[in-house]
Amino acid sequence: MNLRSATKEESTKIIALATRVFKPNMGQQFIRLFSPNNHNHQMIAEDQGNIIAAVNYFPTDVDTSIGVLSVASIGAVCTEDAYRGQGISSKLLYLAEETMKEEHIDFCIISGDGPLYQRFGAKNVGAMNRYIIKDAQPDNGIDIRRFQGGPNTLYPIYEKETIKYHRTIDEFIDLFTAQTYPDNYQSYPVYTVFRDHQIISYIILVHHPKAKLLSIKEYAGDRESIIRSLPFLTKHYKKEGVELTTPIHDDIQSFINENRERITQHATLKIIDEEGLLSKINRYCQTKQVPIKIDKTKDTYVISIENASYRLDLNQLHALIFSGIIPEDIPHTWFDQLFPIELPWSHNLNYQ
Repeated sequence: MNLRSATKEESTKIIALATRVFKPNMGQQFIRLFSPNNHNHQMIAEDQGNIIAAVNYFPTDVDTSIGVLSVASIGAVCTEDAYRGQGISSKLLYLAEETMKEEHIDFCIISGDGPLYQRFGAKNVGAMNRYIIKDAQPDNGIDIRRFQGGPNTLYPIYEKETIKYHRTIDEFIDLFTAQTYPDNYQSYPVYTVFRDHQIISYIILVHHPKAKLLSIKEYAGDRESIIRSLPFLTKHYKKEGVELTTPIHDDIQSFINENRERITQHATLKIIDEEGLLSKINRYCQTKQVPIKIDKTKDTYVISIENASYRLDLNQLHALIFSGIIPEDIPHTWFDQLFPIELPWSHNLNYQ
């Protein structure tokens, strides 16, 4: 059995494998992940000339609350039935990790939380606010329309977002086209909100016919108009309300009356380039004149706060950085300015 990265010509075979394992429209929904140009990030197991397992990731930069971080989204991890239980996917994950380290990826996000990813060292962390919105007030001054134009017209709205994945316009168009491609069981309607004949925001929904709620996959633009459009959408789809997940400091929350629920990213995260990520955190602390520094010693991490130091293990480090969970023995002063690192909702258009 040969474990390696794929060639450009093998991308179609990886799609065929993922289609057999998952669902018929994998190739249509994950066109960047499975692109031949992404072949260096497609790790495969080959046996007797056949691709029998694959681990794929798509790297991108992300604007976060502490600056730009490099992130790899891992998805479509799959193995032929006859080869399961042999640890092949685990080996491919570590092969992918070696490539990520060479690329100085700060951390990876995996679209799953099963035992495979836990053994890999990925943690169910992250900090997002989840709302079930049922009593938003409408706004007669806005015009809500089903989107029918080219996605390039929405790109300028996305580009103004503060917390976001970096997307070129070509990537935006590809991701928009792919991630609004309907499944057999649900669809992804897109709506734009106009004021004075100008588009001021967009909303990408998740509509499951049997679900009681609509969900929002991605939104961008004027925050108040997004919330004021929800009564129309709820009524139009005959739902009880709308599920909305937001970064923890998003201004949209000032227009929401319902109570929030703090949740994780509903994905697993693993730090890849520890030295690089800690260096970026420490530089941010210096910029903000926060007297905190995190260093790594052999198997532990040391947080220096002014003249005191405290030790963390790897689980505590993930929980601190991505969930804002501070160990009880560490003073909480200063930490609310740093952690959790604010990230986009992982289930948006970049979801892999």
